Amino acid sequence: MQRISKSILPSLIVLLLSLHHITGWSQTAEIDSLKVLVKEQSSDTAKVRVLYNLTYQLFGHSLDSALIYAQECYRIGKDVEDPGMRCSSLSIMGTCYLYMNEYDSSEYYYNQALEITKQHHIPDKASALYTNMGVLYKRQGKFDKAIEQYLEGLAVDDVNDQYYGGVIKRINIANLYSSQGDLEGGIRYSEEALDLIPLVEHEAKDRMHSLLLNNLGTIYLQDSMWDKALYYFDESLVINRQINNQNEIARNLHNIGTLKEKIGEARQGLPLLLDALQIRERVDDRVGLIETHMELGTTYSKMNDNATSQVHFDRAIQIAEEIDDLSLLSETYRAQSDEYNRLGNHDLALNALKKSITYHDSLQQQIDQQTKIEMEAKYQTARKDAQLAASDLLISKRTNQRNMYIAAGTLLLLGLFYLFDRNKKNKKLSEEKLDNLKKYQKILAMDAMLQGQEDERKRIAQDLHDGLGSLLAAARLQMHTIQREIEKMGELQLVGKTEKLIDTACDEVRRISHDMMPSVLLEHGFLEAIKDLVEELKTEHGLLIRYDIKGNPNLDDATTLNVYRIIQEILQNAVKHAHANIIELDIESTSELLAISVTDDGVGFDPTRIQSDGIGLKNIRSRVNYLNGKLSFDSHDQKGCMYKIQIPLSKLEEA
Repeated sequence: MQRISKSILPSLIVLLLSLHHITGWSQTAEIDSLKVLVKEQSSDTAKVRVLYNLTYQLFGHSLDSALIYAQECYRIGKDVEDPGMRCSSLSIMGTCYLYMNEYDSSEYYYNQALEITKQHHIPDKASALYTNMGVLYKRQGKFDKAIEQYLEGLAVDDVNDQYYGGVIKRINIANLYSSQGDLEGGIRYSEEALDLIPLVEHEAKDRMHSLLLNNLGTIYLQDSMWDKALYYFDESLVINRQINNQNEIARNLHNIGTLKEKIGEARQGLPLLLDALQIRERVDDRVGLIETHMELGTTYSKMNDNATSQVHFDRAIQIAEEIDDLSLLSETYRAQSDEYNRLGNHDLALNALKKSITYHDSLQQQIDQQTKIEMEAKYQTARKDAQLAASDLLISKRTNQRNMYIAAGTLLLLGLFYLFDRNKKNKKLSEEKLDNLKKYQKILAMDAMLQGQEDERKRIAQDLHDGLGSLLAAARLQMHTIQREIEKMGELQLVGKTEKLIDTACDEVRRISHDMMPSVLLEHGFLEAIKDLVEELKTEHGLLIRYDIKGNPNLDDATTLNVYRIIQEILQNAVKHAHANIIELDIESTSELLAISVTDDGVGFDPTRIQSDGIGLKNIRSRVNYLNGKLSFDSHDQKGCMYKIQIPLSKLEEA
């Protein structure tokens, strides 16, 4: 089913921006006519309404122009008496920034608009805003928050009998669930939406109905329920042909053709795929063309027409290169590699896999670069705020001094006393503010450094697993093939040694990936990760490690990771440098304090003879300081070492 998810999931459409009186599907007014109409309006309320509609029309043509008219709509609309129009002027700004992927600005305007709908009870606009907020969080990969927004919107829709909004949100929730593998949740919300369709009174009702049927078919296809999938695809196709929706007709034909290929009826599905291809060429649907060419490549391969199959795979790659979509290029080469492997052509499969990985790495580099730019922007903002704070502090100090001089001139003796007392207080206050400012900047720098280290660990671990791990797996496959071919030549022993070396490399990649970012910490939490670390050290080094854990600390992600790294560093020091045979680890947590004690019987050291901390001890000390904790240790030559760490949990929560 992995191949199905790649080729079909693009048809799980998420309905986007959907205010009740205008839709992305039906833009009936001409842009030039709306521009003229704006100038003819005598009232601000009417002008805001036209500007709002004009901005929506421009989204499909020019985002720069859309932003200009959205800003004009907001400038006029924020002062009109009609709360609905004020809400619309804020909403259109949020939508414009959403299209431009400026999510913080989009969220700000949407929240401002939502406040107006709550104050004045405007349920139809609230419904649309919750839908758009869901899309906003979905685009950022915050699926839980997206579902939360959709559910809040459903509460508004269901109370106010807003069936149109209720259908849209249920479709979006269903798609989020199914895209994360929760097919049962996807089916449940899709069927709820299907029950509401007869109650919808909207010009887009038929399009919504066909889309919902197609999505249900896609979910059942993912679940290998072929008959149900075919039923819903056929029903969707009937509606789309009635309303002559060419894009969705092509999507239906593609999905039915794909289903036929999956159940061993490739020849019956071929005409449907060719029809879908013809429509997508006519409407210039580039992404759809890539999808259908890939499926045609697979279909012709199943029919043993490898030459035609290769033509379609090459065409899919060519279109992906034309639109410069690294994600699609990686996917098309991956699909081609799968097909070569199925045909037994492992050399070509490996070559295609390498290209897929190369494009995937390039895409990841772009993402990393964008993340770096965003982090730099946040850092510069924080730095600017700190500079402004220091400037304000200086201005405040000068103002206070001037006021004190004036007071001294008016009341000489009393003013002198007041000046002395006030200047003393201001000096202390200034020192405190500057000290706090320095601490805040230090925290920002430390947080960025630690987060950067952990992000780099995650990235390297992922690269090792996805990149080198995949290549080693492919190499192992090749060795198996070579082994079978040369068994008759008596060279099996040489191949076996080579294969053992590759197996050792694979084990080493997994070990490094685990050390860089242990999966048990991400999947099972702090306590299980500590137990896993202890058991691993016991097994690997034959140590006696006693550990006692009391309580279950409630830590945030950053604190969990830092405490884990502290314990990991201490235990590894005891093994590698102290050569300990027995280690005792005690962890005790309350609502206010996390106490950690580590004792070993190793060679120890003389603290008075240490010039400066080693790298390991520096890492431990910096992480403890970052968590506002206390670190102490006691050690003597040949008498072991004892570390004691106390981390205040209540302060972490307040921070």
